[in-house]
Amino acid sequence: AGGHLSALLGVAGPDAGLEPESSDEKIDTSIQACVNFYGVTAFAGFSSKSAISRYRRNVMGSTPTEKPEEWKRMSPIDQVDAKDAPMLQIYASNDKLVSFKHAEIMKNKLDRHGVYNEYILLDGFGHQFNLQRWFKMKLPKFVRQRVFAFYDRCLKNMKPL
Repeated sequence: AGGHLSALLGVAGPDAGLEPESSDEKIDTSIQACVNFYGVTAFAGFSSKSAISRYRRNVMGSTPTEKPEEWKRMSPIDQVDAKDAPMLQIYASNDKLVSFKHAEIMKNKLDRHGVYNEYILLDGFGHQFNLQRWFKMKLPKFVRQRVFAFYDRCLKNMKPL
């Protein structure tokens, strides 16, 4: 759920209803940069054998047919607009839970809206990797370097709160 939630928060605006309740309206909750590790970006059009079926059962508590608006609201692909935070997506070619096609359709949508984004596809790796390794296989060093470079590009000139 981490990648999905990261992507969702990176693109969901105030109308999505995901903002925390606060009595201080001066608090800025906008996302400045988003890194999505193998997250579900679209709930429609993917096999019921994929991670989508787990969300249906465990997270959403309904099917897309029963509550289509709720599913659309929780689908990052349906929240993209030109004001979204820059996004880096990292997926694996051998992921059996969340297909790298999620990243490709998200990248296309971000590109169409002019949102800065980057995409890394790791060949030969599967789900649940981190910046160091996937099980006993070490991830290429360039992955960490790209993540840090992305954060530098997007966050370095920010003013502290």
